[in-house]
Amino acid sequence: MLSKLGEGGMGVVYEAEQQHPRRRVAIKVVRGGQFVDEQRVRMFQREADTLARLKHPNIGGIYESGRTEDGQHFFAMELVQGETLQEYIAKRPEVLDEEELRFRLGLFRKIADAVHYAHQRGVIHRDLKPSNIIVTPETSASGVTSVPSGARLPSLKILDFGLARITEGDVAAATMTTEVGVIKGTLAYMSPEQARGDPDEIDVRTDVYALGVMLYELLAGKRPYDVLRKSLAEAVRVICEENPKSLTQAWRGPRKLDPDVETIAATALEKEADRRYASAAALSEDIGRYLTSQPILARPPSAAYQLKKLISRNKAVSAALAAVVVVLAVATVVSSGLFVKASREASHAQANAILASASDVDDPVVKALLVRELDGFSRLTDKQLGRALGVLGAPLPIAIFGERGPPLPDPVLSQTALSPDDARVAAAAADGTIRVWRTDGSGEPLVLTGHTAVNDIAFSPDSTRLVTAGFDQTVRVWPLDGGEPVVLRGHEQWVNRAVFSPDGLRIVSAGDDGTARIWPADGAAEPIVLRGHDDSVFDAKFSPDSARVVTASRDGTARVWPAAGSGRPVVL
Repeated sequence: MLSKLGEGGMGVVYEAEQQHPRRRVAIKVVRGGQFVDEQRVRMFQREADTLARLKHPNIGGIYESGRTEDGQHFFAMELVQGETLQEYIAKRPEVLDEEELRFRLGLFRKIADAVHYAHQRGVIHRDLKPSNIIVTPETSASGVTSVPSGARLPSLKILDFGLARITEGDVAAATMTTEVGVIKGTLAYMSPEQARGDPDEIDVRTDVYALGVMLYELLAGKRPYDVLRKSLAEAVRVICEENPKSLTQAWRGPRKLDPDVETIAATALEKEADRRYASAAALSEDIGRYLTSQPILARPPSAAYQLKKLISRNKAVSAALAAVVVVLAVATVVSSGLFVKASREASHAQANAILASASDVDDPVVKALLVRELDGFSRLTDKQLGRALGVLGAPLPIAIFGERGPPLPDPVLSQTALSPDDARVAAAAADGTIRVWRTDGSGEPLVLTGHTAVNDIAFSPDSTRLVTAGFDQTVRVWPLDGGEPVVLRGHEQWVNRAVFSPDGLRIVSAGDDGTARIWPADGAAEPIVLRGHDDSVFDAKFSPDSARVVTASRDGTARVWPAAGSGRPVVL
């Protein structure tokens, strides 16, 4: 033992030097020595078991655990040297200009992505707060390491999983019953369901709420609620009942805060868990969308909103889009007036009219905007639904499916694909559910489940299979005859893209871990891993002869690789 680093409710942490291998480590010893009570030992061991599940560059790791010769429980973990997130941010500029805003959002994404990794392994932290996050000065090649402006982000580690809950059913029921009515965590960052003390309500969205508090604090310099000076009962009431102060009002930037950022923070801080982001990954994704001037998913994207985002991404096409605005305005006025007066039968007739109009339009932007006019329908007929997906090829709101749609916290379908033979269309919902329809509207859809969320979806060249890229770090190949999918594992972060080769024999995937991977479509062999990008790989495609692969990355480069895996890529 070299020195005492700190102490908390359950244990004392020391800096120590391990002999084999020789390295500095942090040793956590349970309070109470060899006379500690059984519940404290159980919680201490649970923290060790939790850390053993997690191998992530932004989560402090564990080396070993056990008992000393005199009976004291301990575990040795990675020694993380740096400053807390709160201390680090205090040294940053107080006034948040656009560059500083983007820096802080990029840093927050690293935290959210690490939390999502823990969630995927059945671990809910339950005590997320800035003092449990250590920022170190060096940068890392893992995960999100820069923001679109090019600023490099520091490394960080999430610590203190002492209150973490393992979500699988192997947690003893007795342990859970002792927690009913007990508030565990740091009050200022607790979700309403956590403050109420009912463990049955705790899930990954509890951590999403804590992330929302931290996001608010990162941007406003203060928390959404002041509960530190209140009694416990009053603090719980405030957390459960009062709305947080608008982030726009608390904002400290030189310009007005973008409403998208306000919406993202407000969605994470929703009182009802069902109205929050369904996962930390969904929260991170929306921040990524904001940083790249794409429409966020937390709000229903109106036609005007879609146009605004499209123009901000591509100033050169703004003049051309003016014509789109005119077309859209006319369609909106006419259709909106009809929606108010129409019966269900008239609504179906209007849907047919909109679909007919979309069929005559070549511009995909106009198609995507016209489809939003279908939001007002409670449902479409099966035939109209197949026609809408086949003709428009754009994300459709879940609302138009009526009772056929799943109850999702986010009311949009995120991805669609049309089969090469024009016979089927597939769409992925926010909960990872994939549905495959026939474009003529006949029959029931094929429902595919397995992903937590889907980033990309594509048919095979012969239209008999579907490949999907997921937030769960897997690529899945689905036979459309209803057989079991081939699950391809290897990416260390979520997968952004997956497509078949033109000959249908291979699949290339692009991951947020900075790699692309070439897989045999049947999963019979290990993938070829293409390394070289310095940041997330957003896209990957085969050449027409399947001999080469091109990738595009957040690091600002495109690379052309031999698909056989040998040889160096051409860097563009």
